[in-house]
Amino acid sequence: MHVAAPDGPSIPRSEPSPVKVLLLHNPTAGSDQTSTEELIGLLDHVGCKVEYLPTDHPELPHRLSDPVDALVIAGGDGTVAKVLSQLKGETAPVTILPMGTANNLARALGISAPLPELAAGLKEGHVVPLDVGMTEGPWGEQRFFESVGFGALALALGPVNRSKVPSEEKIPQGRHAMRQVFHDIRPARLRIRLDDREWEDELLMLELAKIPALGPRLCLSPAADPGDGFIHVAMLPTDRREAMMDWLDDPECGVAAPMITHRARQAEVTWSGTPSHLDDFFHETESRACTMRAWLEPAAVKVLVPGKQTA
Repeated sequence: MHVAAPDGPSIPRSEPSPVKVLLLHNPTAGSDQTSTEELIGLLDHVGCKVEYLPTDHPELPHRLSDPVDALVIAGGDGTVAKVLSQLKGETAPVTILPMGTANNLARALGISAPLPELAAGLKEGHVVPLDVGMTEGPWGEQRFFESVGFGALALALGPVNRSKVPSEEKIPQGRHAMRQVFHDIRPARLRIRLDDREWEDELLMLELAKIPALGPRLCLSPAADPGDGFIHVAMLPTDRREAMMDWLDDPECGVAAPMITHRARQAEVTWSGTPSHLDDFFHETESRACTMRAWLEPAAVKVLVPGKQTA
């Protein structure tokens, strides 16, 4: 395109450069049936130059360092965690097109608009930091982005996760399973160390969380922020069993879950006789005593939140 300069010859006017993105898509995520072609079309329509890679491609770990303007993850919490756990060193900012069921991490980052709005907001997006949770335990060294936990949530959601229920049923079935578990779950005696504090306690549930809502979109750690530099610890003692069951009847009632909460830079938990989980990976009950250590890599990932930043 050319525009005439005052009293002079026409001069070229440069067109805005397209945003180059690598689209990482899990086509089986959630109940949203948006196809790969539709996603590419949405991004292309708003001026993105799109390269595409399915998240089950063997080249995924190597392609995450591609010289692009943004890595666009289209999928649910499991897909997002799968991609983020494989990031190494400096990469382009990451953004999410949430297509799962709960979309807990995307919501915690402020990414919750309809897909066309998110695509249109990429050029005006702002970058926020995301801490990466790290653990070392019986499973080796692993990253986490939602929570690591022991007791009721792991016991209830493990079977739901393995049963491959339809996506639209995951949240109601997960919440129902949680309520059923609280009828008869026995407390686990845990040894807990948070920074320089250490004690033992009998708990029905313990979650080391990085975001407010966990599992079937249950807000168990409302003060958690994915970039605040803290592990948020949510505990449920035995005397709050009935209160938790009542709360699970209507988790969106506006009343906080009956959890005891702390925050720490580092945590250590020793447990036995209760199941555990790390994000969406569920582990069977350990009869022997096991110890897990958790810490953070602060601001290890740059997240591009689409749209203008609000004050």
